[in-house]
Amino acid sequence: MSSRTARRGGPHPRLRDRQGGRRTFGRGSGSSDPGRPGRRPRDGDAWQRSARPRAAALPRPTTFAALAPWTPAFAATPVRLATLTTRRNETSPLSRLKPLAYLDSVLGMAEARRAGADDGLFLNTRGAVASTTMANIFAVIDGEIATPAIEDGVLAGTIRALLLDRGAIAGLPVRARTIEPATLRGASEVFMTNSVRLVCPVTALDGTQLAAGPVARVALAAVVASIATECGDALDRLGA
Repeated sequence: MSSRTARRGGPHPRLRDRQGGRRTFGRGSGSSDPGRPGRRPRDGDAWQRSARPRAAALPRPTTFAALAPWTPAFAATPVRLATLTTRRNETSPLSRLKPLAYLDSVLGMAEARRAGADDGLFLNTRGAVASTTMANIFAVIDGEIATPAIEDGVLAGTIRALLLDRGAIAGLPVRARTIEPATLRGASEVFMTNSVRLVCPVTALDGTQLAAGPVARVALAAVVASIATECGDALDRLGA
């Protein structure tokens, strides 16, 4: 191509790469004139550095996770529950696993806080009790300690498994079964379990006060004894 052609606006031969495509020119290429060809930026060029996010554009970092040492203050704290509008999908395998998909729980916790509660109670798609946003649920019903079955969309938590393996707590048998919301409201005692908070009595459900009974305290003592046996940590400050 002649220089005359280039002056008429046609592409200069040096602007074509080996495959016949046009090279980068104009804005961001080192030329202040969009009509003039520039050079391709290379690694380490100021062009690439200017394309990176600047600290001023991100005044506050986004926190995805936080790490803190466990203290006894996390355990055995009374909890008020509010039934959530979001349902737990018991037909999904993820309901029985602990994946990183916590959006339902995060939104559920926010909904519970707006209702003046500490945690939210999930029902499954059939309307049966499943779990809270962060724990398994237990209830003293008709002379036994019941917890929702795995088939109801429940994570097989470690503290849940420990209490089920014991077979009985405070002289009452422990078993997994389907629990309807009305049955839960009529329970003589309700508590929740997870590996951080251990055993927490539920003191209110949807604004109705519930009594903190002795079964939760006995269950907590059993969990603390198991931790002492397995880990050599008596957790004396729990007072169990």
